[in-house]
Amino acid sequence: MGNSLTAASSTIDVKYYRCRWEIDPAVRFINGEVTVYFKASENTNSIILDMMSVLVTDSVKQRNNLLKFHTAQQYSGSKFYQYD
Repeated sequence: MGNSLTAASSTIDVKYYRCRWEIDPAVRFINGEVTVYFKASENTNSIILDMMSVLVTDSVKQRNNLLKFHTAQQYSGSKFYQYD
């Protein structure tokens, strides 16, 4: 993996990820949710997360409140999502 930083990893310090999956191998389908626990490394009103381009994000929440989000950038099989 290495120690290279992306725009996604430079503004937050991820403590851990909690993943909950529903897997149906009969139709090659995975559904679930990922909760990211992090501490901001600087004052900010938005964060950027790096995800594989095949993943679909349908909502983003903070403390059970829906947040606006958009695809900030896409390249080399990754999408960067910005959450405001």
